[in-house]
Amino acid sequence: MSAQLDVRLEPVQLEQFSALATLFEKLHDFNTSLNEKFALAPNWREILYEQFSQTYQSDSALWLLAWKESQPVGLLILQARAGSSLFPHSQSVELVALYVEAEFHGNGLAQQLMQAAQTWAQSHGASYMHLYVTAQNDRARAFYRRCG
Repeated sequence: MSAQLDVRLEPVQLEQFSALATLFEKLHDFNTSLNEKFALAPNWREILYEQFSQTYQSDSALWLLAWKESQPVGLLILQARAGSSLFPHSQSVELVALYVEAEFHGNGLAQQLMQAAQTWAQSHGASYMHLYVTAQNDRARAFYRRCG
């Protein structure tokens, strides 16, 4: 792996939603190319905006963009999940999205985003983190295995 990329990770602000949505769409376009079940709903942008606008300032979610100068190059979305009525003490975090622009693969950015995710999950008392990954996405599956 090459030297780590000099990027800044920042919480997404309301006026940056377009940048967030662009990266989210690229992630799902890629996933859909591997498995059509990951295709987004026709009104996905409105749904994402509603969820984002309701949670981007809350303590129950983390919306991060990775910036290389003024260019958004990575995305991380986490959501805290409270325990169920059956298991009230089980706190978890769902990794909703992790995306890095292709030209920035192999420089440690995904690892930086994952470290931010793990730190946030621990600070929110999560006993585990879960995610969904396209079975055909061998690169992502290997990455998540390495992350534990």
